[in-house]
Amino acid sequence: MGVRGKTEAERFWFSYARLRDVAVLRHEGFPLPEVLRGVDPGDIKADERANVAVVYPHGNTTVPVALEQGPKLARDDINLLLCAFPEIGKRDGREVLLLHDGFGRISAEDYERITGKKSEEEGVWVLMEFKEPVVAHGIFFHFTHPLRPHIEEVKAPLIQPFLWEAATYLKCRLPDMLRGSGVRTAEQINFYGKDLMATSEEEAKERIEKELIMFSERYPTIIVKPEKESGGRKAKILPVREDGEVIWDNLLELRDLIYDICKADNAVVQEVLESRVRQLYTREFLEDLVDRFARIGVPVFLDREPKTPLFSYFRQVLVWNGEDYEISHHITVVSTRGIANVGQGGLLYEYTDDIINPKYREDMRKGITEAAYRSMEAQRRYIREHWREILEEYLDAFPEFKGRIKMEPPGEDLTGFSYMDIPYEMGDYMPVFLVDEEDRLVRIYDPDEEKLIYLFDEDGKPTGVEIYDGEGRQVHYDEPIPMFDSEGNRILLYDAKGRPIPTLVLYKIEPNPGAGLWRPHNDQLPPERKGEGVYIVFRCLGERAKAYRRLIGR
Repeated sequence: MGVRGKTEAERFWFSYARLRDVAVLRHEGFPLPEVLRGVDPGDIKADERANVAVVYPHGNTTVPVALEQGPKLARDDINLLLCAFPEIGKRDGREVLLLHDGFGRISAEDYERITGKKSEEEGVWVLMEFKEPVVAHGIFFHFTHPLRPHIEEVKAPLIQPFLWEAATYLKCRLPDMLRGSGVRTAEQINFYGKDLMATSEEEAKERIEKELIMFSERYPTIIVKPEKESGGRKAKILPVREDGEVIWDNLLELRDLIYDICKADNAVVQEVLESRVRQLYTREFLEDLVDRFARIGVPVFLDREPKTPLFSYFRQVLVWNGEDYEISHHITVVSTRGIANVGQGGLLYEYTDDIINPKYREDMRKGITEAAYRSMEAQRRYIREHWREILEEYLDAFPEFKGRIKMEPPGEDLTGFSYMDIPYEMGDYMPVFLVDEEDRLVRIYDPDEEKLIYLFDEDGKPTGVEIYDGEGRQVHYDEPIPMFDSEGNRILLYDAKGRPIPTLVLYKIEPNPGAGLWRPHNDQLPPERKGEGVYIVFRCLGERAKAYRRLIGR
């Protein structure tokens, strides 16, 4: 059950893979579902509710935490079901996505209608085989599914239109995507595989080496990563200069890595943003961090030398509800390595104001919220204007989709939402301090120019940047300007355009279109708040699905 394939080999392999699905579900703490055959779709009110399909493998480690919300969503007239092998078919002459089966947690009321048995639990985990296929009205689609190139033909609301998914892979384009938003990313240079592979290895490496030397003059520690990989795969951070001198072993190692990446991909080289974990977070949070790292066998020295390096980033999840964006998840990840996600030893926390040092709390919250919304608007504009280049680059990298993706402007779903738009995003952000470790202002950020402006040059002399106090008087300075008085109160400072100067700004690191970190985020929540983030995601998709259901009349 729940397996479909075009050939006997496919059906065998996908059936064999169900062993993994079962093992993962049990390992993640979920019960095995009760198997129900011949279910009447009317028993789950499939013709009355919006049916939202998660087209993922049954054993995905992330989506079961969303499926848990099935009973709650049913009260909102939304069925949430995972179907790994739906098919595109016709109903009333219209192409729709059909579900032959559904895995998820249904309400006790629905369970009683199906089986005639009462459940003492709020919900029951089931795998249902339907008497007749159920029409999906909203779709959370997996990137690698065979129907990926065709799913937009059913014109149902999607979480990830193909164009947006393709754009998130193109890290080389992120600075261009953000331009004009007031939000920036780390400084970067790009190396394109086609260009480098068109020359000899010697010439290509010579070109890479020359550009790395120039880049290192401004950024002594750099990160190299493939454009289209995620999760830090094949990425590496190394210092390439010390006291102004090139560290040749490291530079040549990164040169060779770039060349190796470019055999099959493009490579991105970025400055490594300073991560001041000890300055940003509260002491209580840092001590809890030490305890949690100790539980997984990682010793962390906060104050003792040599201090353990600490790095962190933040993730905000935005989802379109049919009228506007809502933030469903507030996440921060802290690790002892510059490249580490939760699966590689990073620790995830819910980002709440109380974990941030009170000095930076307001600037942090305001900065990340503005960065999330402003960057979203810039990205929406960019993909509409550059859809052709995005598709061409993506199809060059993933030729298996060539011939199946039409090289024409993507259309829109039946509700009028453009497939050249963005319904959902997991954005990663990093705070960049404008103050030094003593909370003295050393630089400001100009959102119009989207660049940092330093108050002092390399010789320590003032650069003449205009700073004003709360009375509108210019502040004359020969050294960094205090941002807090002796009692810890904020001193209000303004730039030449009258804008308040914050202690930090948020840089965007990258956008993501998938379901990463839902589960570990949910694990941090108290019992009364479990599932609130994923509930927002699927309530929003469900509202869009309701509009689609009304339009198709079933």
